[in-house]
Amino acid sequence: MNNFKRSILSSAIAVSCVTAYANDAKPLAVEEVVVTAQKRSQSLQDVPIAVQAVTADTMRQNGISTLSDMSSISPGFKIADTQSTFKVSALRGVNSYGFGFGVEESIPFYLDGIYLGNGFEMLGDLLDIRQVEVLKGPQGTLFGRNASGGAVNVITNKPSDELEAEVSLGVGNYGLLTRRALVNVPIIDNTLMVRGGISTRDRDGWQTNVITGKKDGSGQDRMSGFVRALWVAADNLEVEYSRDWSKQDDHSGYTSVNAINPSSPIWAAVWSQAHPASFYNEKNNDNASGNAGFILPIGGGLPVRPAAAAPDIVQNRKITGDAVKLTWDINSDLTLTSISSLREVDARVGSDLDGSNLGLANSWKTGSTKEINQELRLNGMTESLDWLVGFNYYKQDREEWNTTYLSSLIGLNRIGPAGAANNVTESSGGDNVTESYSLFSDATWHVTEALNLTAGIRYSYDKKTFDYADPQNTSYNNGGILYPNHSQLADPSVSSWDDNWSNVSGRIGADYALDENILLYATISQGYKSGGFNTRLTVEGDPVNGFTTPDFATNPFDEETNINYEVGIKSDLFDRRLRFNSSIFMYVYKDLQTLLADGNSPVARTVNAAEVTGKGWETELTYLATERLTISANVLALNAEYTEDVRDAQGLLRIEEGTSRTWSPELAATLSLDYSVEMADMGELRANMTYTYQDEHYQRPTQVTDPYSDSDNEQEAYGLLNARVSYYSPERKWEVGVWGKNLLDESYRSYISASVNAVAGVLTTQRGEPTTFGVEAIYHF
Repeated sequence: MNNFKRSILSSAIAVSCVTAYANDAKPLAVEEVVVTAQKRSQSLQDVPIAVQAVTADTMRQNGISTLSDMSSISPGFKIADTQSTFKVSALRGVNSYGFGFGVEESIPFYLDGIYLGNGFEMLGDLLDIRQVEVLKGPQGTLFGRNASGGAVNVITNKPSDELEAEVSLGVGNYGLLTRRALVNVPIIDNTLMVRGGISTRDRDGWQTNVITGKKDGSGQDRMSGFVRALWVAADNLEVEYSRDWSKQDDHSGYTSVNAINPSSPIWAAVWSQAHPASFYNEKNNDNASGNAGFILPIGGGLPVRPAAAAPDIVQNRKITGDAVKLTWDINSDLTLTSISSLREVDARVGSDLDGSNLGLANSWKTGSTKEINQELRLNGMTESLDWLVGFNYYKQDREEWNTTYLSSLIGLNRIGPAGAANNVTESSGGDNVTESYSLFSDATWHVTEALNLTAGIRYSYDKKTFDYADPQNTSYNNGGILYPNHSQLADPSVSSWDDNWSNVSGRIGADYALDENILLYATISQGYKSGGFNTRLTVEGDPVNGFTTPDFATNPFDEETNINYEVGIKSDLFDRRLRFNSSIFMYVYKDLQTLLADGNSPVARTVNAAEVTGKGWETELTYLATERLTISANVLALNAEYTEDVRDAQGLLRIEEGTSRTWSPELAATLSLDYSVEMADMGELRANMTYTYQDEHYQRPTQVTDPYSDSDNEQEAYGLLNARVSYYSPERKWEVGVWGKNLLDESYRSYISASVNAVAGVLTTQRGEPTTFGVEAIYHF
């Protein structure tokens, strides 16, 4: 254990020890937080589930404007940059590492309880958010679909009967300009209320492309808005309507070479011709994106034609969502809730896949997603029982078309000398339709005033249909050498496949209140993620025998399940000045969906791997040291590893038992200080500082057959320091805040990917954001 780990743990212990002597008579208490983790409003301290509730104030103090920013304040919770083309979300070592548009998240996201099938891609910038709840461990009963590792619920502010408004303006380095306006209007007193808002975010890039001289990498051009209406139709009936939209015209960021494949001297010779800025450098933000081509060291030197399309690095999204929620209090003991939603996304993404000026691989992807969701819940309560029953229907129609542009090196590799003359452009795409039904029930029996027993069950049925479009590739013999035409499928007469999966998941638990401030709990819960199809089909073979898709490639992968065992404590101590929540957990993952390459295919496939076991301890502390000083600390200790060998479709050993899981740091911790000073009738000054630490961890699975070293797949330990200093006017009508993120300018990787290893011989990465800072002015009407 290094010195930093010792200091973090020592600090956490010291905070809890010091508070033992802080039992003074001041009327200070940690603020109560209300959550909806069990589909009803409860105090956070009464919920026998590990939940982190991030309030709007915490989000503002830490500069959280997107879901990926949540990683900076939630140990063990990782979301790759929402602006990046690489998508991953991880919680306690549970994550999805798949390929194609047929793989879904193991950590699902919800907006006001509505499932977002494409994860955080379905949500724009966070605007007018009341709270974000991070539920840890399987949530298969109440949240259901794909919540095998946890769930994230983003909760917005409801319209109220107060007339209020807010405007803000912010500027920062790299040309940052943010504007936001919010308004809440009671149209008819206590009957009809409307709330709306709009925000824009513009920023120049912080990455420089030395080939073009432009500093445009990771630039942003965004607009988001919403309108919500609340109609109190009767004393016992409320109708809520909401519509939100978002438009993003971003630069998705330049990638860099993280490591060169050491298995062949050819790759070393190729990459010796790349511009030095092509390689990941901790000391600057320079990159080299271009299409120069190179010389292959064969004979007297063979010129290689670069990919046909020059990199057009963009990420454009248009997101719209509509939802209607009806809440009917049938009587004082029964409430019926209906939530109906429609959500649509259109996306265009262009990428320089090899991250260099050589032009080995570029891509262009377009797609659209349409989701329909309907949930009905009946909540009831008696003197000794709280219960609910519900039904959920979900349908997603997702289309995607991907065009990959490769240098002539792929033709030489797959066809031989005859393929060396031309670069390669091939496409792949189709339509993936998911339809899901579920029935669920949950109940808590109040055995005594102190003891509660909880049990829940959910039945899920998922059906998926994948239609593979004929791309009509013509790279070799009127076929593809990367992606198949219909004629190259194992059975050319079949280009559509469907399958279904069903599951029964449940939870049982008990909680016991030692007194009104201390709750002990124990739970066993199960999560489930449905199977699916590999939507990015590839070909294998050679020029003599032909290029075809193997028959197993179109076989679906099966569902994965996760059982979690957890015991914990929730407590408010020392006159409620110290909040101490802690839990110990262990989970067992079966049939994990993971990414493996089979045969000589240049693209990997999702398969059901093996068993993964995770064990850990998590603690959250909040201490009101004085009337002005609040100290918070979150610590996660984790060990997540494969407990069985993983073999590919040919039976070859790929991942050994005992190998650590990706995105599973052994230690992750956050320490936060919040201090305020009253300046008599001149207002208030407030300072907030948060330091987040992540231990070293794999960002890509390590495999026995992998030519790369473990260190090539690993992100070293790093820490991020964020801070904000705010001035509030005496009546809090306005405020001015100066903020900074990554103030120590720590260099770290957002991800490591092998997506172009087969065609470019490298692992690629993207650097996390450097130091950013700015000032924000806010006025409240």
